[in-house]
Amino acid sequence: MRLSTILFPLLFASVSLFSSSAAAQSSNDPFEFSPELRSVGLSMGTFSPSFNYLNDRTFWDFGTGAGISLDTELSLMPVLGFKLGFGFFQTNSDVRRGEFAQLETLEYTFVPLTLALVGRYTFSNVVTASISPAIDLYSIDSEYSGSSGVQSAKGSATGFSITGGLEREFGPIGVELFGRYAMGSFDQEFQFGQGLPVTTEEISIDGFNMGLTLKYMIHTPLFGGN
Repeated sequence: MRLSTILFPLLFASVSLFSSSAAAQSSNDPFEFSPELRSVGLSMGTFSPSFNYLNDRTFWDFGTGAGISLDTELSLMPVLGFKLGFGFFQTNSDVRRGEFAQLETLEYTFVPLTLALVGRYTFSNVVTASISPAIDLYSIDSEYSGSSGVQSAKGSATGFSITGGLEREFGPIGVELFGRYAMGSFDQEFQFGQGLPVTTEEISIDGFNMGLTLKYMIHTPLFGGN
């Protein structure tokens, strides 16, 4: 699958980028192994999957949805860490196939579990830039409501994402602006009328998302550190 061909070069690039630039930081040794629980964060932002099959080949037209996520970040050294999070993202489309037809709604809910490698670089001890390649494990629910009643389906998918952010700390509070590009797809069965065959279609969730993260900066050393 294409995830492996994309993931490892980006993992290497993110580590190389922040390793080479970190030497310019004037504070403590950026490569010192100093594991700490760095922060917990609440993110709010857009959710804009391409949904290529649905938007291009059906009457459904999905726009930008919204999402929220929680995460915790473990720092291994000033320039490198990991992040674990989960989220709740939702998008829907409405259609009325005729002036007097009943309104139909198709809604998708995604609950991703995300594991990310985080590379960081701090400019002038004020703003911290980060890049985070990640693997995303999605739980997916879809629900249709309309002329044929309510129908629901469940599924899952594995995806990949890359996130860039700019963070500023204000005492114990951190604020981060981020942009995220997600890649992945899932399969779903469709039957467009009674007696018609059931087809399985691949639906892309590629798309760019952006938003704001509010963090509580913990900076608690692990393993009895100082």
